[in-house]
Amino acid sequence: MADHTVSMQPDLFRSFWIAGFESSTHISPAHMRVDMIAGVEHDLKAAQDYRRLEEFNILTARDAARWHLIDRAYSYDFSSFAPMLQASLDAGVQVIWDLCHYGWPGDVDLLTPEFVDRFAKYSATVARFVREHTDEIPFYSPINEINFMVWGIAEGLVYPFTKNRDVEIKRQLVRATIAACDITVRKRGLSPMISPGESHS
Repeated sequence: MADHTVSMQPDLFRSFWIAGFESSTHISPAHMRVDMIAGVEHDLKAAQDYRRLEEFNILTARDAARWHLIDRAYSYDFSSFAPMLQASLDAGVQVIWDLCHYGWPGDVDLLTPEFVDRFAKYSATVARFVREHTDEIPFYSPINEINFMVWGIAEGLVYPFTKNRDVEIKRQLVRATIAACDITVRKRGLSPMISPGESHS
């Protein structure tokens, strides 16, 4: 009989269980910015949080780059993101980074062409920043839970609290996701690997 050699490929993720840090950054019905990462002090205690995951052999997590803090009208400030990225690298935790978790900069209108352009350029800049700090294969969820976000907007739970424009809003979010993937692919090896089931609907 012929000798059949089984090639063992590494798993896509480093652990079966994937942790998640709540990362919502939307504008609430009270017209206040929600920042759940800051709310639970994950931004201040990322190193401790990632080390705690190691204790349970969890080596993969969902977390977020916060668009509204990084993108200052096409000028980029990574002071909110760099310590979190470094903490994950130090702990050996593989992170699937959300790039938009229900929130965006206050000077951007969701239903304008600028939204797509801003998100695409921001996404490519985040991907470049990550590439400059690690050789590991990156994972991104460009826009988190598009269907749920559209529902939240229509129900008045998420800014811009717009009813009866669900299809238009969903198309806009899909355009932004595609534009983000396209620009990062074209910029030499920055292609984001989209986490299943989260970034598209």
